[in-house]
Amino acid sequence: MDKKEIIISFLVFLILVNLGFLDYRFFRNKSGGEISKTVFQDEEIETKNEGKHKEVENCSQGCLELIEEKIKEVEEKIPAQNPEKTTPVIIPTSVPAAQAKAIYIPLVAEGTTVSTSWVDVVPSEFYFNLADYPGATQVRFICYLQALHGSAKVYARLYDQTNKRAVDYSQLETQKDSYTLLESSGITIWRGNNQYTVQLKSENGTQVLLKEAKLKIIF
Repeated sequence: MDKKEIIISFLVFLILVNLGFLDYRFFRNKSGGEISKTVFQDEEIETKNEGKHKEVENCSQGCLELIEEKIKEVEEKIPAQNPEKTTPVIIPTSVPAAQAKAIYIPLVAEGTTVSTSWVDVVPSEFYFNLADYPGATQVRFICYLQALHGSAKVYARLYDQTNKRAVDYSQLETQKDSYTLLESSGITIWRGNNQYTVQLKSENGTQVLLKEAKLKIIF
């Protein structure tokens, strides 16, 4: 190889070395720039977040109170879902209802006996026809009854003279040595205009005292 060829080869080598060095600097600067840019962006985000935290920390007491007030206003507009806090239903102790109408028919003012068998109170005969009271739902027997000295039970009842039968559910009794107001449940009245009487009985001869016997007709 002559001197000219050696010089050309050396120049080519320098050119290649320079090109390689330039490529290395180019790629290094490019990579480093991206890394620096990423780091800068991260630092900027952190700086912004720190600024927000500082803004919250530096919020005055009046600011916090205003926030709490707004939260309460929103909560009050939301309907309550807890069944324990719903409006209670008030149930009345008594339900108003149409009062039942009743009329009273006097039967006998007073009566007495010491008999241990049923005897009629004289005078206590009366006629009664349930058809004369349209709309009646119940008939009851009422009287004041006393067992003198309270030594045994005494009884009172209604008797159907027409049909020769004691009126069902009309019997009343007491052993109290004072007048006691007694009232039967609904009695059984047979159809028709029948004659009735009030009867008394003593359990062992104790004197029976009766007063103000009546029929109560309920509509």
